[in-house]
Amino acid sequence: MSSCELVAQARSSYNEQSASGRARERASTVDKLVGSHGQSVIGAGCGHGFCKVLAAEYDCELVSTEVLAYPECSPASLDPISSLRRQLLQREVTMNSTSAKPNDVVRLLYDDKSRLERARERASRIDRLMGLRGQKVLEIGCGHGDLAYVLAEEYGCQVVGVEVRGYDTWSAMKHHNLDLIEADISALPEQGHPLLGRDAFDRIISYVVWEHMRHPYAALQQCQYMLKATGKKYLHAYLGGAPTLSHLYHELKQPWIHLTHSVAEIQAALGVDELPWYFWCNRLTHSHYLTYFRQLGFYVAWEHVISQPFDEEYYRKNEKLLGLFPLYDLKAHALQVVLEFDSNDPKKAIADPVYALCRHRSADF
Repeated sequence: MSSCELVAQARSSYNEQSASGRARERASTVDKLVGSHGQSVIGAGCGHGFCKVLAAEYDCELVSTEVLAYPECSPASLDPISSLRRQLLQREVTMNSTSAKPNDVVRLLYDDKSRLERARERASRIDRLMGLRGQKVLEIGCGHGDLAYVLAEEYGCQVVGVEVRGYDTWSAMKHHNLDLIEADISALPEQGHPLLGRDAFDRIISYVVWEHMRHPYAALQQCQYMLKATGKKYLHAYLGGAPTLSHLYHELKQPWIHLTHSVAEIQAALGVDELPWYFWCNRLTHSHYLTYFRQLGFYVAWEHVISQPFDEEYYRKNEKLLGLFPLYDLKAHALQVVLEFDSNDPKKAIADPVYALCRHRSADF
């Protein structure tokens, strides 16, 4: 699909009637997932009236925020809530309802309490995978600090949470076993950081942050440096061939757009001069990660590759471009792994068995 066709499709899909229909469909889906009737809601990015539908048809009190103003979603049509002061965070939830189409994603808001519950779920799951209680833990990409706080408060862990930029919510995450710091794990200064030393941690955790790193291998090297020989690392990352890696599927309804269109074409389709920060992801595939793990001496103790429904029709229509990429990579959405070292020879690079019969390297000639 050309840039002009993409722009035309994006524009034609946003007439008043279709926008109203989509708003009602989204409102219905959100109501089924989390319950909307009579609730207090903050709508981030209200667009063409989604929040208006919640106010008029679901009896919600809400505040709407939008970068671009839409007349049909004006402040006069909404009832602002002066009492709602809690910090909110956007999250993406893949819809499992029968009406959901493959790859459909809806953005939901959740308050401090819900965010903390999600942190508890994550902590419980990781604890079952590699044991967390009483451990010294590093969380890379700690965000608001919820998971780090849960580990310090409820699991007796000594925790360091790292984020490239600090969050205002950190001031509320006070605990004697918790340190939240600003640092780029892939570009630490030569002198390092006093809390991020060699063999400093029993466990390292990272959730959906590695795909946003500009130097992902350097960050894994730092993990190897900071993790004890007996330590374990949990990593959850979106993969380079994921249909929705662009984080723009919700707006453009096009899978693999980061592979089939240029930045200029995507900007034109969205009508913006600059793409949001979350669009910029590296292109590491499952194979890339396995190669990096091997080079750094990490063994995969547990693995789960998450797949999404494959849009065969769209793939066939765009096979000229998508056919350049392995089908496996286009179907693999995200990677979850637990990593550990060889107890007898920790942190030593693992020989690639593909070279087992190789007697000569190019340097020998």
